[in-house]
Amino acid sequence: MRLSLIALALGSLGSLAACADDILDSDESPADDSTATLSIGGPGTFCSPRTDTTIVNGGLARFAPKAYVDPSTPTTLELYAVTTSGVSARRFYNKSWHSWRSYGYNASVVPAPGPTAGVGSNGWDAALTVLPGASGKRDLYFGFWSGSSGGVARDSIDLTPSGVGTMTGISPSLGYMSTVTGAAPGGSESVFGTALPNSVLDTSFATLNLPLERIAGTTPSLITQSGTMSPEQIVGPGGAVSLRRNPATDATESIYLYAGDMLTEQQDSSGNWKPFLTDIVTMKLGAASWTSLGAPRHDFQGVPTPGMVAAPPFAFGFYWGDPNAGGTAQLNVFATARDAGSYQYRLFGRGMSNGSLEPDWTEYGIPPTVGTDESFALTTGMIWWDGARYASTLRENLFGLTAGGKLIEFYWDGGSWQWGQVIANTPDGGTFAALSSAVIDTTGYKRLSLFVRSSRGTIYEFSYTIDNGVWNGWNWTNLSVLQPCDIYVF
Repeated sequence: MRLSLIALALGSLGSLAACADDILDSDESPADDSTATLSIGGPGTFCSPRTDTTIVNGGLARFAPKAYVDPSTPTTLELYAVTTSGVSARRFYNKSWHSWRSYGYNASVVPAPGPTAGVGSNGWDAALTVLPGASGKRDLYFGFWSGSSGGVARDSIDLTPSGVGTMTGISPSLGYMSTVTGAAPGGSESVFGTALPNSVLDTSFATLNLPLERIAGTTPSLITQSGTMSPEQIVGPGGAVSLRRNPATDATESIYLYAGDMLTEQQDSSGNWKPFLTDIVTMKLGAASWTSLGAPRHDFQGVPTPGMVAAPPFAFGFYWGDPNAGGTAQLNVFATARDAGSYQYRLFGRGMSNGSLEPDWTEYGIPPTVGTDESFALTTGMIWWDGARYASTLRENLFGLTAGGKLIEFYWDGGSWQWGQVIANTPDGGTFAALSSAVIDTTGYKRLSLFVRSSRGTIYEFSYTIDNGVWNGWNWTNLSVLQPCDIYVF
């Protein structure tokens, strides 16, 4: 109980509150997750909840907070976020949120945190990737611009109470790489991205060579290409899946990549030109070439016609049963495409089971209340079991955004796919700017956590819990608010 002696040594509530705030920044989850809460004062000058202005910053709205649940500590959820002071982390354990800890940034490696505005500007890219590092560390990757040159920063976070972040600069093959997705089968981490600022489709870059890039640890390389495939493989969140494709024969996991291909543009209903992709491709990492999955098709005047793909595909993998006991592997990929004969966007999906790909795309229609010519894309999702793992009903909750900043949900209820919630605004009145998700999935306690950042920069958790059989519906938690006088003692 390391805090009590410090508290006794302080002579005023003001000093106590200030010290409490500092201590909170270094709080860590103990090995057994046992903790108590000590309140050192009620609401007042020093103890009133306050907004953390390093987090709530509209300029950082597109920086999605990223979560990670370590399989070795499945009841602890870690959340990482870019703030104006650098990289910060917060943890959820013992069924409650604990305080932020700032790891800062290294000014000699990266510029000050801030959104990129294109080639030649200073700032960070919005596509943070979090992977499990060696010896209990976490490796965070993000692209950045620095004047006329670019690069990627890798911040290796030490999770111990006295640990720090060690930042390394990496120079990708093309000079810049937006890091948007990654996987770490067997501890061999890989991060993927393209030379597009903020990973956003932009036809002003259509004349550039934009092959998919990879960083393995700190080693950059280009993904192998062959044949007549275009040099524009554009990956998005969910573009890399780590899976034993056939558990009966595959002893280890492999990485499967899913990307959009061939950047082009077409006009919308108002005559404005918008960027699109014309194909969806896949590759097992290490293979010699990409395989085309084709563009999803919608019937137009009775003829199945390929649509224009509006964003990189979103893919995820899971097992219907324990893979070590022969459980079936499943991989699903989703893409949004605009009708060939109208300006309506629709969701399409395609699956793979034990190495066999479904013959064609399945159409899932349009999210409720989403109108004509309003693009959308799924970008994050949670896979969980409503009881014991592999012995109950498997559930999936996927989320995405519309072009106008609405939150959409698409979920598997155990028997079929359904459209769920469409939410227009965040609790602070802004629109939805960035998403990520994670799930605590134990037999007795489950927490589905969707993390959002509003257009005003506020970070929220939208959570659903099942606690010893009691189901509690979706609730908002503002993670940008500090409680200066609550100290977590362990």
